[in-house]
Amino acid sequence: MINAKKVAGSNIQVDEQAFLDILERKETGLVTTAKSGLFSNTYFYQVSFQGYIFLLKTKSPISIPADFVIVVAEKIYNPVLAV
Repeated sequence: MINAKKVAGSNIQVDEQAFLDILERKETGLVTTAKSGLFSNTYFYQVSFQGYIFLLKTKSPISIPADFVIVVAEKIYNPVLAV
């Protein structure tokens, strides 16, 4: 079971452990990442799995498995991550 923090349609915000569990289940694919912040950094990650977009917002970077393609974006906007 994966616990969600927020859900908007097919967009689901999860905690770090749930996000890593999804990557483990998926085994390979594409992860989009972005970093923002002036005084303290916030890291954003998103991956699709079974038709849903799973999102992670964290204060520290996570390690993405080597089998994944990583797309580094200037900014990730998603209504689930807003506010």
